[in-house]
Amino acid sequence: LVVASAIAAACSVSDRAATTDSQSASALKASPADPENQTQVAAGEQIYQTHCATCHGRKLEGQPSWRTELPGGGYPAPPHDGSGHTWRHGDRELFATTKTGGQPSPTPGHANNMPAFSHVISDSEIWAAIAYIKSHWPKPLLARQRLVSRVRSHADHDMGH
Repeated sequence: LVVASAIAAACSVSDRAATTDSQSASALKASPADPENQTQVAAGEQIYQTHCATCHGRKLEGQPSWRTELPGGGYPAPPHDGSGHTWRHGDRELFATTKTGGQPSPTPGHANNMPAFSHVISDSEIWAAIAYIKSHWPKPLLARQRLVSRVRSHADHDMGH
């Protein structure tokens, strides 16, 4: 009976480990924002030009002096091309900031003036806009951003998010 219980317990642990491994693998799957998906990028361009370009620039160039703090706090809209810092953020963070705005999780020490778009565009439209932005990054920056996304996605998964 003791041996049977030990075998059953070991099988249960093994099953849980296999489930956890498959969950980890799915958490690390490709981003919903695919800069190589031309259909998604084309849709994202329309979304970006309609909802993002006013602040971030029609050519993703951002606002002038985007690194200089505004008198009321926060910063001008940064560029989304390779000259900015957007590529340093993981996909989930880019999605969350676009959906909920910058204030729910600003960088410590300063305000974030990014408005929320959750009531303006759908989740799939947010992902399409992100795909459009990513499609303009040089390959080395895109590769770094993919790594950041994977690492942060894996860390979020490990923390139960």
